[in-house]
Amino acid sequence: MELMKSFVPTLSEHLGMTLAVGTEILAIGIIATVATDIWQQILKLVAGLPSPNWGLVGRWVAWLPRGVFVHRPMTATTPVQGEVAIGWGFHY
Repeated sequence: MELMKSFVPTLSEHLGMTLAVGTEILAIGIIATVATDIWQQILKLVAGLPSPNWGLVGRWVAWLPRGVFVHRPMTATTPVQGEVAIGWGFHY
C-alpha cells in the first residue's frame, strides 16, 4: 500500500501539473499562430496571396451572442465596431 501512495499526486501537485501543462499548451498555440502568420506574410510577398481578413472573422464572432451563426454572404452582414480587433483577438 505504501508503494501506491507515491504514485498518487496530492491536490496541490495535481493543480501544479495542470497549470504547467496549460501554460505549455497556451505557449505552443501562440508560437504556432505567430509562425503561421509569418508564413502567410512570406506567401504574400513571394506568391502574391492576399492577407486574411480578420475583420470578417471579428464580425462573425461579434454576431454570435446575438444568435446569428450563419451569414450568407458574410460581407453583406452589418459591420460591427472594432471587428478587426475582435478578429485578431479570436485568431490568437
